[in-house]
Amino acid sequence: MTFDSQLSVDEVIEVRELLEVPAARLAASRRTEETVEAMRTIITRSTSNPPSFEEFEETRGFHQLLLSGSGNKALEIMVRPMLRVLDTRILGGGADPRFWDEVIDDHRNIAQAVEGGDGQAAAESMRVHLEHLRVGVTSLEEWRIGPTRRNGHKPSP
Repeated sequence: MTFDSQLSVDEVIEVRELLEVPAARLAASRRTEETVEAMRTIITRSTSNPPSFEEFEETRGFHQLLLSGSGNKALEIMVRPMLRVLDTRILGGGADPRFWDEVIDDHRNIAQAVEGGDGQAAAESMRVHLEHLRVGVTSLEEWRIGPTRRNGHKPSP
């Protein structure tokens, strides 16, 4: 059993909420033109639905960029493994095109809040995005392997 398979979607999202919501707030208060421009570039290039592998890498890069923009290297280091856990689940395929549209829209909202220096809006937009990920990835896993309990184990028959 791998580290990734031991964690439920809920557990991963909970950790990401604890770390990425405040990181978004920090990124807005510490924004630089370089970070804002890099976010715009990623969002502009995120057009395929579903995304190519390269575009998926850029989508993940959005989160890494935001963490970098927070100015806190510890946040970057702590979130990196959690990004990879969901990546392996999403890359398995089968995500509804609406899922990707929602991801792009969420990233756009976060980037706009960061660009505007609105820490509260950036944090709330990240919270909403992570909830969308929770729903989308859970649905994707249920489609592939059947329903799971919130703790990551299949329900008893």
